[in-house]
Amino acid sequence: MFRFLAFVFAFVALGSAVQAAPVKTAHLTTELIAETTVTPGGQTWLAIRHTPLKGWHTYWQNPGDTGLAPKVTWTLPTGVTVSELVFPTPEVQPYMGLTNFGYSGETALLAKLTNGSVLKDGVLPIRAQVDFLVCEKVCVPETVNLTLDLKVTPKPEPVSDFSVARAALPQKVQAQATYAVSGDTLTLGLLSPSEASAANDFAHPGGAYLFPLSGGVIDPSAKQAIELGPQGFTVSLKTKATPEAPFEAVIRFASGRSYQISATEGTPPATASTKVGSSSQPDQSKRGPNSRVNRTPTIDSTNPWAR
Repeated sequence: MFRFLAFVFAFVALGSAVQAAPVKTAHLTTELIAETTVTPGGQTWLAIRHTPLKGWHTYWQNPGDTGLAPKVTWTLPTGVTVSELVFPTPEVQPYMGLTNFGYSGETALLAKLTNGSVLKDGVLPIRAQVDFLVCEKVCVPETVNLTLDLKVTPKPEPVSDFSVARAALPQKVQAQATYAVSGDTLTLGLLSPSEASAANDFAHPGGAYLFPLSGGVIDPSAKQAIELGPQGFTVSLKTKATPEAPFEAVIRFASGRSYQISATEGTPPATASTKVGSSSQPDQSKRGPNSRVNRTPTIDSTNPWAR
């Protein structure tokens, strides 16, 4: 019996050394998890996984018209470092004429941990204080204190499945992107990349939506006009301030795929647009995602990615 209890206690200690129980606050359930154990001098990915109550939401790195991005303060052992947060593609959160960017369901904010400590085995105590703004009809600031005792092992051992979290991230894509500003309009020209799935999305941009990475530059509540060209497309955006180069954004397509782009300042490629005049907002219910019937749709910022 004594040996059995010792085995149980050792098993519990092993599990708790990797992952602590989720923390529940008034409107959030949050936990800090690792993808694998970490080797001496090695790396692993962490995730701040959080789920708001139904009807409530948290915010992206650019919260939009209002709101606040999550802020994390790490307490780490000597020699251990953690990267900046990596955010999944957000949803549009419309509210009383305003447009915000955030998350209404389970969301994982990723960060890469590097183990530069002298520890060869044992446990690295990882602590994170995360400040959220959680909103429904009202907004409530909530602070969560998370703990993770991360095991150091000779070889990485799997702990949590991060495949869903990675699938929610925007993909990096090698697309030629150039922007120019005239008055209060930023025109972004994008040429189709070579990757097959991305090329198909860029060839059928109807229903696409652009999320600028930096706040205060693009008016989130203004319409986004897309114009299709023979080798790509352009997006016209209303500015609130002069952007700094490079102009970075995430574009989400009707396929559900999203891509992170980085645009240099200059003249947008002529083949990224075809001047055929303006048109009203297309009726997405009457046309498929690959339709080119309306070549210059005007896309309301609250549609189609509103939640």
